[in-house]
Amino acid sequence: MPYPPEVFLYNSGNGLIAEETGYDTEQMKREHDENYIKLNREEKEVYEAVVESVNSNKVASSGIVAILLDDGRTTHSRFHIPIIVDQCSVAGIKHDTDVAELLQNTSLIIWDEASMQHRHGIESVDPSRSSRPFGGITVIFDGDYRQTLLVIPKASGGETVGSTLNRSKLWEFCKVFTLLRT
Repeated sequence: MPYPPEVFLYNSGNGLIAEETGYDTEQMKREHDENYIKLNREEKEVYEAVVESVNSNKVASSGIVAILLDDGRTTHSRFHIPIIVDQCSVAGIKHDTDVAELLQNTSLIIWDEASMQHRHGIESVDPSRSSRPFGGITVIFDGDYRQTLLVIPKASGGETVGSTLNRSKLWEFCKVFTLLRT
């Protein structure tokens, strides 16, 4: 059986932070540089807005983007979102846990396929409903509303549309970017 990466063998601290940050920064910089030059004008606009938001610690750059990341996690598993959600739902992240510490050290969250997520699930991760959603962490919501919306058994079309992110109280904090398919 293979040994786990060294960072897990000798780290007595938060193994989750080690796992989420234990990547080869030089390799990632090379990949960044190779991919950055391939961006079109609209993609560069989104990229610059995200970088500016992260660097200035603003909550802004949410939008419709398409990003692929290695080692991504589902929002339900990472944030402990309940399977059945309503307006009173709260994600199950407990204080003084590895996940809570990881979030305190996070400056960017990419939430893939947000158009297929019930707004109450998204809102459950930000129960404070404060003027700084998600504690000031920049969140990129991506998704395509022209594709499949979330599935709510026996719901009317109006109920389904009313359950989407753009009907959330968080929507007023979002800046929308639209990338055209090429």
